[in-house]
Amino acid sequence: MPDLASKRLSFLDRWLTLWIFLAMGIGVLAGALVPGVASFWDSLSWGQRTSR
Repeated sequence: MPDLASKRLSFLDRWLTLWIFLAMGIGVLAGALVPGVASFWDSLSWGQRTSR
């Protein structure tokens, strides 16, 4: 039964956990290696209150 369910999943769905961890790792590396990338991503957000 597990073989039938895994055959119905697409390649991306079958490896979704791996893609998520890779994206998180790329984000952490970008934040550590590229100065200013965090402020760039922060500049793309809106609708949040600033702390006083």
